[in-house]
Amino acid sequence: MAAMTILAYARPTGRGGGATGLSYIWSKMTANGQPRRLMVDHNGGVPRLSFGLASTSSLAKWGPNASSGPGTVAYGQWALLGATHDGRLRDTSIGLIVNTPVISAEYSGGSGALASDAGAPMVLLDREDLSRPFVGDFGGFGLWNRVLSPSEIDAVRVGGPQAVPSGLVVFEDWVPATAPIPPTPTVPVSIDLNLGSATFAGTATINADGSWDATLKARGTWR
Repeated sequence: MAAMTILAYARPTGRGGGATGLSYIWSKMTANGQPRRLMVDHNGGVPRLSFGLASTSSLAKWGPNASSGPGTVAYGQWALLGATHDGRLRDTSIGLIVNTPVISAEYSGGSGALASDAGAPMVLLDREDLSRPFVGDFGGFGLWNRVLSPSEIDAVRVGGPQAVPSGLVVFEDWVPATAPIPPTPTVPVSIDLNLGSATFAGTATINADGSWDATLKARGTWR
């Protein structure tokens, strides 16, 4: 594939396979013998998300590759994990998603051209040629043949892959019973409330379920 977005609901729970503990969510072998891959990297006990391609250079078969910061993936918690790739062999070609788009903390480049993955099967929850099984629970998956915008990624987070049908190649809908939707971050707002001769001022936090929590200070005289 060229441009793509891959998103999965998953709850990683521990170290994966191999010497460094790689837990594959998705992979697709390329002509140079290395896979395109989305995985949770145990990273010495501070897990992170990694997405990598493969290039034709013998010196950079695994590149380009991008990883999120240490500890950005939490074991035991459901999350929307994924990546975008715009089809180029550049340091800006990969975007990472941990519930929302995140900044890549580490990047390694490739050279030459992207290695072809034509005709290779897509493999979920493992790597085709080595044992790198995903360790945890899996609640759904979607793959698009284009880069989704941040608003589209959020729509998928809430409504599942079919919420954004344009470019959707293959999917398995979220399983609500096993993959709860990560809550929308709470939003603080300022409020003023007048009740008779008393004026209340403070802040309120609007929660994902529509409820709100307020901290108020009163000014005035009760009669």
